[in-house]
Amino acid sequence: MKLVNMRRTGKAFCFWRTLKVAALLLLLIFVVIPIRNTVLYFALPRLWMGLSSPFLIKIMTHNQYFPVEEIPLGKSPAPIEVDLMELQQERFQLKAYPTFHTKAKALKEKADRGDAVARKDLEELMRFKPQMSDEDRAVFLYTLKVFSQACKAANLTWFLISGSALGAVRHHGMIPWDDDVDIVMNGSEWITIRNTLGNVKGFDLFTPSYNQWKFYMHDLPEGNRPFKWPNLDIFFFAEDDTYIWATTWGAKGSLANKKADVFPLTTKKFEIFDLPVARFCKSVVTAEYGDYHSGCKTAEYVHKTNEKYGVSSLVSIDCKKLHEVYPFVFYATASDGAIVEQLQINGKTV
Repeated sequence: MKLVNMRRTGKAFCFWRTLKVAALLLLLIFVVIPIRNTVLYFALPRLWMGLSSPFLIKIMTHNQYFPVEEIPLGKSPAPIEVDLMELQQERFQLKAYPTFHTKAKALKEKADRGDAVARKDLEELMRFKPQMSDEDRAVFLYTLKVFSQACKAANLTWFLISGSALGAVRHHGMIPWDDDVDIVMNGSEWITIRNTLGNVKGFDLFTPSYNQWKFYMHDLPEGNRPFKWPNLDIFFFAEDDTYIWATTWGAKGSLANKKADVFPLTTKKFEIFDLPVARFCKSVVTAEYGDYHSGCKTAEYVHKTNEKYGVSSLVSIDCKKLHEVYPFVFYATASDGAIVEQLQINGKTV
């Protein structure tokens, strides 16, 4: 009987010792950021690597929830006039990347004649083809114009994040092979946001409690989702005295920054508009994407068809291969020493 008790005591000792060692290891992982980042390298977004573990826990546990079913839609605090005929204006009717289509056509002609190199180049180029038609692009631009007008009228805070912020600093517009616009707004203003955008004539607002909202034209074709495309993705943020972070899960890896890096907001050229972005937009984008000037990646999600691609399906190439067909921002030094941004396609300013 004593032998049995000793064995049980020995097993209990081993169990508690193992538990203490495991707890110590977890504490090291939690406290020592380099160890944490090494262990969780494939699980943590790039942006989170430099953040403290307590802040990461705050980000992961503070999630968007709006009781939209309990609070009815109210009147707009600042109604705006919308003329849908504006969509036909010349500034919205732009040709979408004609240089891409010219290059693709030339490569196809060579490939059809048996040129193996041209065929390979064409296959690579088509992975970065524009996802939007000229008509889609016009709807996007007009929707963005109406959204911006409504937010300005209601004095709502918003700015570009994620791929749209990247597009602003690298292309002065959308990433050419992307098909949505990513916007973040203050979650504490959600009722005012809904009352404002939910009352815009000719437009609809999709407002789930837990996920990003969608703003889009009412008369678009029906799809396989409860919202329509093209649409604007609206995410939400929270803030304290020092930090700002996304509460919507789809943007948590894109916004977790010091407030001083984000506010006061500035503006950046985005297509035919000047739109709000983070104060130090290039630094914020670098924190999320790394060296975004050298590496160009295909989209993980196609919003038009609601298709998500696995990691193995994504393609990354040197951005220089796309300089010939798409607009990229380059930097030059003016005579007074100021840094000037120039938008170029194949070495020519556009």
